[in-house]
Amino acid sequence: MTSLPTLTQKYKKQIVETRLAKFYTTINQAIAQSEVENGSRMYWNLMEIRNQSNVVSREGLTPKEWYEQYLKKYLKVIKVEDSNTVEKRLDVYFTDGSLLTFSGSGWGFYPFAKDYEKIERENADGTSYNDLNRETCGQKMFSFIFDPTNKNNKYIYKKGVEPYTYANWDGTIDELKNNTKIGCNKNVSNAAAYCTMLIQLNGWKIPNDYPFKF
Repeated sequence: MTSLPTLTQKYKKQIVETRLAKFYTTINQAIAQSEVENGSRMYWNLMEIRNQSNVVSREGLTPKEWYEQYLKKYLKVIKVEDSNTVEKRLDVYFTDGSLLTFSGSGWGFYPFAKDYEKIERENADGTSYNDLNRETCGQKMFSFIFDPTNKNNKYIYKKGVEPYTYANWDGTIDELKNNTKIGCNKNVSNAAAYCTMLIQLNGWKIPNDYPFKF
């Protein structure tokens, strides 16, 4: 007889799979619809980028301005609000209970909005700033990237928003699993950002040997 915790974990895993696939389809449909009105995404205005000291390192639209110009008309959401993270991310709450937070090319998707968590980090000069809790990457938060003008990475130059990869990813499953910095494993030095691509390549199904539980 299957235990209740096992059934609960299986059910939650299925929701994660469903919402990841739905988000990927929905966000890229919105981008395609927006291109009809706003032209190729390759020529859309860039978003500003802020560093850890909250200094703008690339000029452009704020995430909120960018969202209102390019995505607002094409997405059904509950609400959008500015985050209190240093990048001035925009938090978008979807009707199925999931959440997207984004700024610049870095996009984080939470299948369960209640799992959205920010933590306080410290700069070298002792000042503090709020950041995403990247330790939850691959478990509660899944990394995507929107960087349509980056022709150096063929894996992010397809529909629009794609699972996060580096330009030097060699295209193998082994690299997705074992990269020591952002591979989909428990011992990475940064965040398990490659987990999203690993799931996508498995047909948006979480592999049986996936390193994290839900």
